[in-house]
Formats: sequence, structure tokens, C-alpha cells
Amino acid sequence: MRKREENVLFLREVLLEQLPERERQVLLGLYFEGRTPREIGQMCGVSQRMVSKIHRQAIQQIREMMLSEVLDRESASSTP
Repeated sequence: MRKREENVLFLREVLLEQLPERERQVLLGLYFEGRTPREIGQMCGVSQRMVSKIHRQAIQQIREMMLSEVLDRESASSTP
């Protein structure tokens, strides 16, 4: 399996599962289902503006989780 495919699987199976349901729905809709912010807003019962806000928050949470994962791996590999 190629590295990109592994990263996508990690994102979908690990990181997205750790997000609250609404954030997960927004990211899945935008990136994996090809939905527009308007469609997602209608599904979730929120405005397009709120979808954008949820999207930004979810991306920030994923960045923090990924950074934590990298730091954990570096720590584990540097321990004798």
C-alpha cells in the first residue's frame, strides 16, 4: 500500500473517529462524499457559514491530533 493511501486510511479510521459527530459529518461530506457546504448545512440543520466554522475547527483538531501522534512516535523511537 502506498504512503498516501495509508495516510488517507489513518485519517478516516483513526482521526475522524475521534471527532465529534457534527465535525465528522462535515469533513466526510466535503472530502469523501463530494457534498457542497450548502448540502451539508441542510443535512446538519445549520447555515453554510456554520459549516465553514465547523470545518475550520475540525481541521484544527485533526492537526493537533496528528502533531500529537508524530510527537508520540518520535518519543517512542528515541527511547532506548
